[in-house]
Amino acid sequence: MWRTMQLMLLALMLLPLSLGADDNTVDFDADVAFASFRTFAIKDGKIDSARPEVNNSLVANSLKKAIRDELVTRGLKETADKPDILIQYIIDATEYSVGSGGRANPIGPGRGGRAERGGSTATPVDFIEGILVIDVSTAQPAQLVWRGVYRDDEKNSAKFAQKLTGDARKLLSQYPPKKKS
Repeated sequence: MWRTMQLMLLALMLLPLSLGADDNTVDFDADVAFASFRTFAIKDGKIDSARPEVNNSLVANSLKKAIRDELVTRGLKETADKPDILIQYIIDATEYSVGSGGRANPIGPGRGGRAERGGSTATPVDFIEGILVIDVSTAQPAQLVWRGVYRDDEKNSAKFAQKLTGDARKLLSQYPPKKKS
């Protein structure tokens, strides 16, 4: 019993250290001439979260604007007519509770944060693991040429949603990729 309590205390003390940890990766096709791309279009993205703080048109629109602004800054022009590249994003947010022994357990849909209808208990949400994926594909022929993935752990889904535009900018700061020497 005492050993379990010690482990739980240690896990709770280490939890704030892990919540600030963001990481990102970018992968691309090294054979693609990114400098030849002049125009882009942003396709509708996919938001995979039951949380209304994340899954709403305001979040989607602000993310599209951040992507658009970053690509325009990089010299690309948005067009609906025959773009060189298509941009698509995916947002995924998974809620976790910290169980005995400090183990993070994913919370299934409808079980976190609030009491369910007809019940008075809910699984507490200790943190959200959010993932933003931005894909850049050629339009003709359709081929993935660049992918950025940003992983962010936050205390709640509202904080994750607020950080999405900055996360998108950080990813796209690596577009177009630098040639390796």
